[in-house]
Amino acid sequence: FLILCDTLARTIIRPLELPVGVITGLFGGIFFLSFLIKSKHWEVF
Repeated sequence: FLILCDTLARTIIRPLELPVGVITGLFGGIFFLSFLIKSKHWEVF
């Protein structure tokens, strides 16, 4: 997963390099929100 994120961070904006944390945070946030929405424990939050 981190190798894929590192490759994306290097190739999305070619002359510049995005920090890997930006890519992993984006994917992690999407995964967390989708997990939270599908979860039955939504009332806790």
